[in-house]
Amino acid sequence: MANGGNNSVLLVTAIDRNDPSHLVKGLLIKLKRGKSSRANVLQSKDTTASFTVDAGEWYTLTSNRATSNDANAWRFDGWERNNGSKDLDLTVQAPLVGDVLQLKAFVKQRTGTGGGGPQPTPSTTPTPSPTPTEAPVGDDLPVWQTTALKSDDNVATNAFDGKLETRWSGQGAGTWINFDMGKANKVNGLKVSWYKGTEGRRYTFSIQSSSAEAPTVFKDELANMTSNGGQQWEYYKLSQQAQARNMRIVVQKNSENDWASINEVEIYGEELPGVMPEPTVMPTAAPTPSSGPPRPMSEKVVKPDVIPLPVMDGTLDKFGIKQLYKTRFGDDSSGEWFINMDNPRSDSRLRNLKAGDWDVKQPDGSWKASGGANGQVRYEAWSLLNKKWVNVEITHYSKLLSVQDPGAEYLCQQYGRGGHHGGGTQPGDNGCKGYTMKGRLFRNGNVAICKELGHSHYCENRPSKYGKAGYTGSSMNRWMGMKTVIWNFLGTNNLTGVHVEVWVDQDVTDTSGNLVIRNDWKKLYETDDVGGWTTAGIDMTCECVNKDRPTSKTVAADEIVNTGANPREKDNLCAVRTDQLTSLFKFYSVREIQGPAA
Repeated sequence: MANGGNNSVLLVTAIDRNDPSHLVKGLLIKLKRGKSSRANVLQSKDTTASFTVDAGEWYTLTSNRATSNDANAWRFDGWERNNGSKDLDLTVQAPLVGDVLQLKAFVKQRTGTGGGGPQPTPSTTPTPSPTPTEAPVGDDLPVWQTTALKSDDNVATNAFDGKLETRWSGQGAGTWINFDMGKANKVNGLKVSWYKGTEGRRYTFSIQSSSAEAPTVFKDELANMTSNGGQQWEYYKLSQQAQARNMRIVVQKNSENDWASINEVEIYGEELPGVMPEPTVMPTAAPTPSSGPPRPMSEKVVKPDVIPLPVMDGTLDKFGIKQLYKTRFGDDSSGEWFINMDNPRSDSRLRNLKAGDWDVKQPDGSWKASGGANGQVRYEAWSLLNKKWVNVEITHYSKLLSVQDPGAEYLCQQYGRGGHHGGGTQPGDNGCKGYTMKGRLFRNGNVAICKELGHSHYCENRPSKYGKAGYTGSSMNRWMGMKTVIWNFLGTNNLTGVHVEVWVDQDVTDTSGNLVIRNDWKKLYETDDVGGWTTAGIDMTCECVNKDRPTSKTVAADEIVNTGANPREKDNLCAVRTDQLTSLFKFYSVREIQGPAA
């Protein structure tokens, strides 16, 4: 995947338009460290175009014209990075549809001094990788997609993004991460950076492979291995070269607990001829675990032309904060809940507090929280018994003071519909209660929405892993208001979908650093869950049921989270979450709103 920071150096050679191996649907960019990313590019004959790479880098075709000797081959002057540096010439072959050229090319990594122009100058000097235990043999191979049996917020794609500061994590013996190269290649070995490996943590694991002909049938290439610990990278040479499409790392435990956690993986070998799958085509079925049948998929909700809104409000709540949608009261509703700002710990409905949470009241009436020893802040606002939160508007204000872990991506998260989960994955286990919709603000200003189908089975963020541009300015030492709104709606086929919105009130810090509520709420992002939003390898048989399948005990791979979680439980939660941050908090509230569908 494309790297952020100083590792994003694009190196290409000229493309031979007569070589069929170069005609791959989608544009595959191979970066200096061997990571890859795909993007479809539509280019007008007389304008420039740009596309987005995973880490937020963008590149532009620098020519305002395209020259050609025939109708199907076009030559562009080159690529320009967003820092202005020039790359090499690129020639592609692609059909012309009207006045739009769809580029379909395979961009090779530059080797030696050949190619279409001079070596580009990177904007910064990349940080060299630490010396592995043994020199890798072969080329650093591209990967089409990365999935995992289980993931927490540290999703599978983190292990192939070229960044050592991110990681994938999943809990439980036998947890695996899979690297699908999209076609068969010859593999010599894997280079792995284990999380906390430099601190001496050691992992017990196996490396498996599967072929392009039987991609779901895995065999051990290296079994019952133990990492050395004490170093950033370790290279594991296979006992013999494997011709494989998938390479999988299966982790049993580490020297401290049963978590699997990997910062980065590189696969070395020989790339064989062949075409990767079309990158824009989504899978029609959930990824299949190494054992057991494929997971079922939900029946799609047919969206109406206009998603119906809850009843609008606009009045101020008891804290003076604008209510976007009207509160729903009634015998079956939890109505509204507001935190006791004088003494938060006095409220029996505010649960899961630890030492370091709401313990230090500030002169401005806010409360400082750091999450105690593990740095996890979880403010759970519970519904009344037999009156679960379903359609909700969650609100709070916070101010980031310091960061314990520079790798912590999220400024804060708000979520609803689940319970207090543990790590189990079978009926009655707490893991089944991790069944939520989540609004997320990143520390870099981005925003995203996520779905969890039971802990720890996360679906990828929408709109993408890295979110989209949201609020502006630094997140440090400023107050920020956040709302996540979740409600059900009825599709035209009478099935129940879910709509989620994230709003902010961002310019609320005065010159003295105090909170001044503006009620200038801006919607940063919204999405609908109507089916097809999947998680990889879910292995749960739980009682977190779909509203339209109330007797089912099987969680679909794309389960629509349209209920208040486990029906055996009499209440559920909405929550505010931070990780490895110290922040001030104020004016936390949850309200059941008058949604268009209960």
